[in-house]
Amino acid sequence: MKKIITFVMAVSLIFSSFGEDLALAYDIAAKDGKQTDANSGEGALTEEPLNEEPAEEDPSQDDLVSQEPSQDEPAVLLDGLVEEDGDIYYYVDGKMVRSELVKTGGNIYYFSNDGTALKRLLKDVDGDIYYFSKDGTALKNAFKKVKNNYYYFGKKGKAIKNQLKTVKIKGEKYRFYFGKKARALKKKWKSVNGKTYYFRKNARAATGTTWVSKYYCRFTKKGVLKRRLDSKKKAVALTYDDGPSSNTETILDALEKVDGCATFFVVGYLVKSHASYVKRAYRMGCEIGNHTWKHQNLTSLSSAAINKTISDTNNSVKKVTGKAPVLTRPPYGSKNSSVASAVNMPLILWSIDTLDWKTRNTNSTVSAIKSKVKDGDIILMHDLYAQTAAASKIIIPYLDAQGYQLVTVTELSIIKKKPLKKTKSYSSIR
Repeated sequence: MKKIITFVMAVSLIFSSFGEDLALAYDIAAKDGKQTDANSGEGALTEEPLNEEPAEEDPSQDDLVSQEPSQDEPAVLLDGLVEEDGDIYYYVDGKMVRSELVKTGGNIYYFSNDGTALKRLLKDVDGDIYYFSKDGTALKNAFKKVKNNYYYFGKKGKAIKNQLKTVKIKGEKYRFYFGKKARALKKKWKSVNGKTYYFRKNARAATGTTWVSKYYCRFTKKGVLKRRLDSKKKAVALTYDDGPSSNTETILDALEKVDGCATFFVVGYLVKSHASYVKRAYRMGCEIGNHTWKHQNLTSLSSAAINKTISDTNNSVKKVTGKAPVLTRPPYGSKNSSVASAVNMPLILWSIDTLDWKTRNTNSTVSAIKSKVKDGDIILMHDLYAQTAAASKIIIPYLDAQGYQLVTVTELSIIKKKPLKKTKSYSSIR
């Protein structure tokens, strides 16, 4: 009996975790012991192995253990840029950065209230304007159109302000002015360092000749205004024949002082020897017209001879200025249909003849203009004579003070909106 109890107790210690099932096994073993003891009388026991089912493991307990963090491993703190589901975040020692501009890795980001980096958005940060592209980085050294406005972002990502800037677009250079709000000016005039510009609807500085409202303007290739004519104001065209000569320079000096221009109808054979005057006149914006090679009366020439004298003069002018004349004044004003056809350019006559070639008198020339001048006149003088140059020094500032714009013949036709036509003759343009 003692052996049976000892065996059962050993089994009980091994399978103590089985609870009620093991207790039941203990009772069964005790009963068997009594029966065996009664049958054998000696308490001998034939041991048979217990046919026990193995206990099932509780997987939930293992999972819980495996998921518990080891107390020996510290928690990982996020730091720097983190991308999640297409959004970019920035952490410092595990703390998410919000509502802040961040410079990292050579790039600039702005993280909003929810911690995400701005993308495809313009942002004012403490008065500085940035544009954040599709990858979240701020544009640098870049020109950008945003909601019909234009900006230029410098090397530090900030949009430039109160600055004239040349920008290269598809291989071409254009000038823009970025104002106090960083937006490029549009449809506005602007003076910068003493130079005047006009910025078009596309924000580019105007170049060449163009209309701006009631003004006919001429700009340089860099957009600097060189000439602005008001189509609502009165204007006259001063014209000089038979030059160039040493007197031409005096006339140019007087014109330059009032920002005026004139038309010089030159004779071809004098152009080369006085090229500097021709070049200066052209650069000032004056017009160089054709007055034949050697002042020939065109009505006495054949069509071939007319073609030659006109062509030779055009070529001599083009060699100096780079541009051939587009207007002709026939010497003595002599013309007919054959001349008009052979010349094949507008023929420019006059509405006021000062007779300076005849009087050679400064006061007479001045009086001839003052007594007759009116809007749209074409005035005839000759820059061969010193008296005419002296008269010009008086008449040019006088006309300017009277409100006349001193323009070329072509400019007069433009501001009066009366286009000049080939083979046609013009004495005035009103």
